Amino acid sequence: HWWPLRDSRGLLLIESRTPQDMDRFDRVNAPGQTLSLGVSLLESANLLEGRAGACAELDALIRDMRDRAAVYIDGFLAAPHDLGRGVFVILSHRDTGAITEAMPIWGSVYGTWPASYVALTSLLGYRLTGKSQLLAWAEAAGRAYANQPFPADTAVPAMDAGLGIGLLAELSVVTGEQGWLQEGLRLAETLLRVYCDEPLPRGAAG
Repeated sequence: HWWPLRDSRGLLLIESRTPQDMDRFDRVNAPGQTLSLGVSLLESANLLEGRAGACAELDALIRDMRDRAAVYIDGFLAAPHDLGRGVFVILSHRDTGAITEAMPIWGSVYGTWPASYVALTSLLGYRLTGKSQLLAWAEAAGRAYANQPFPADTAVPAMDAGLGIGLLAELSVVTGEQGWLQEGLRLAETLLRVYCDEPLPRGAAG
């Protein structure tokens, strides 16, 4: 269904059947969803690898999964992210390339993932492919979590806190660099004060 709907970079639309009068989503690509599909295809191909050689059709399916995953991952990386400025694109216009929405560091809402969510998917893609650009993307997000102060005036869901800590921990494991672990522990001290200041943990800051 999705393969013919990719654009020239390999990016997929947020929806395949958006009504044209819905300006927010019409002709809008979703890089994070594109990456997620690509990584899922790689995981599926690996699961099928043990049955490779059983028949030509299965071998062809495994090849197609990996080939299409590579296109989708390259599409995600080609989206107009600005890693140096900490801009992580969740939506961009298919025709103009303009950013229509960026991922927040803190303060996700339904339908808008925090950068840590996609960065963890990017790290999984790096584990599966060894593609250095995926690691660089996740590291840029990790630096944002290490450097951006936790907001005092935003109802940050506890999910964001868990994913932020998880990203820094995973970066420490993947890279072997202790600096990521130290940043994660430092952030954890802040988050414990915010979310665990009462006998029951908070569902969101504030």
